[in-house]
Amino acid sequence: PEGLDFNAPDGIPAELVFMILTPADDDGAQISLLGDIARTFAKAEVRRSVLGARSLTEFLALLRTLADKGCTVVLVTHATADIALCDRVAVLGQDGRLCFYGPAVEAPGFFDTADFAGIYTCLTEDATSAAMWEVRFQQSPYYEQYIGNQPVPPAPTVRPSLPRRAPVRQRWDGVRQCGWLARRTAAILRRDWLTLVLLLAQAPLSGLLIALLVAPGLLADGAAPTDAQRLIFMLVIAAVLLGVTGAARALSNERAIYRHERLIGLRVVPYVLAKAAVLLLVGLVQSGLLLLVVLPVVAPLPAGAVLPALLEWIIGLWLVVAGGCVLGLLISALADSNAQATALVPLVLVPQIVLAGLVFPLAGPAEWLSYTMVARWGIESLGTTADLNRLYYQSLGTAPPGITALPRATGSYNPAAYDSTTPRTAYTPASHTASRRWHLLGRWGILAGQAALLLALTCGVLWRWGDG
Repeated sequence: PEGLDFNAPDGIPAELVFMILTPADDDGAQISLLGDIARTFAKAEVRRSVLGARSLTEFLALLRTLADKGCTVVLVTHATADIALCDRVAVLGQDGRLCFYGPAVEAPGFFDTADFAGIYTCLTEDATSAAMWEVRFQQSPYYEQYIGNQPVPPAPTVRPSLPRRAPVRQRWDGVRQCGWLARRTAAILRRDWLTLVLLLAQAPLSGLLIALLVAPGLLADGAAPTDAQRLIFMLVIAAVLLGVTGAARALSNERAIYRHERLIGLRVVPYVLAKAAVLLLVGLVQSGLLLLVVLPVVAPLPAGAVLPALLEWIIGLWLVVAGGCVLGLLISALADSNAQATALVPLVLVPQIVLAGLVFPLAGPAEWLSYTMVARWGIESLGTTADLNRLYYQSLGTAPPGITALPRATGSYNPAAYDSTTPRTAYTPASHTASRRWHLLGRWGILAGQAALLLALTCGVLWRWGDG
């Protein structure tokens, strides 16, 4: 079953009980299914602790059904109650010593115990217990019947080599992995409905706080451009915060299960892209909810530069949330635990605020560093959509006729941030329509490029740390 939380156990005792469910007639036909079955158990092994009694019973019954249909199913467990469903059991002692392999119902008798729980005691009585039971098993009829007398598999048939299309197959395997992982991530989030509600509720609550602080009609003709700029600054910072906090634990929360699944063929890029796809979908909903609360207060909206105004606002804010999401994924890849990921969040958010260009005037290295900030380009994107220069030009309406150029702002407002070319005449809506359009598309492109670069860095971190 898909969609349950992954919680790997904190530690694994020295002895493990491996239960093997096999069909009555075992032949080579089942080998091709082993890869799919292994993927199922890679999840089952670490998710047992979060299954309820009913779900666990249903899950084990499903495994029994698979075995009855001809699949070889291997289950790793410490719960002795599960052994009743198994055909054979392999008991491993300390250092991986094989202390028993045979019918499950005969295991307690071999260890001279009344039940399976007593096997653990036999294996841990002292440091040499596992070695002693290993020798006893090798001298028992069980060893001769189930291990010594097993037929040697025939040598593989040598076939003539044929042209292979490995790259195409690998590419499609990656696409299938990405789709499957995205569905699994979405199912986990959907079942954890409280977390999903909290993620989505953050957006309208943040929007409500912003709406209480701004004046009505803040984007209408005659409004102060600096006030509208502060509104956009608050929206952008809220969007970055929503993205980062929603994704900061997405990878560190599953580090153990991710490493386990890497052993059975999981790839880094599909894994990261699947996480990003689900988070970006959530971010799109968050963007809509945030704007749904704020925009009615500051309306009327100016005409969009490329698309209808509302659609431009949603796209622009969603790209900012997306930048925050992939920044959170990078944090999660760098962190070894959820605690570390949470501690790294302020170190990422503070530069977004300080280097956005509105809190303090930027110059020199600080200005160059600001070019790497998602917040800076988000402000310029939304500022272009809001046509802040319209308000700025209106504020210069008393300037002498024949103005040759708009002065570069000495404070936090810079008209060049919201238009690719500063008009050399008095403002008219038609005078900068084309330049404003290309300016906005350029900002969207920068935000999308930043997100792609951060995704690549996230994949690189997982590879660099030996997880790839």
